[in-house]
Amino acid sequence: MYVAGWLKRGATGVIAATMYDAFETAEVIISDLQSNKPMLNSVTSSMKPGATAILPLLAQRGIRTVSYKDWKKIEARESELGQQKGKPREKLAKIEEVLKILDE
Repeated sequence: MYVAGWLKRGATGVIAATMYDAFETAEVIISDLQSNKPMLNSVTSSMKPGATAILPLLAQRGIRTVSYKDWKKIEARESELGQQKGKPREKLAKIEEVLKILDE
């Protein structure tokens, strides 16, 4: 799994740090592809269960996930809050705020 930004380091840093993480992650992906990493080659030869396997496990452990549909709901609220302040988006940084939106 490859990650960048807040997923990699937590909710810290500025856009420049997130961009650096993205560039760094892209370099790792390219390096892995060039070195023919087995984990990348196995994706085409034998598909892994992915979300089908991990989502039930996370639910069993009481770990809440955010789907794409959930993310779109968060994005809409951030855009709405941003418009109220005359900007494109008001980023929600607290997990509690985000979960409250999903529970509405």
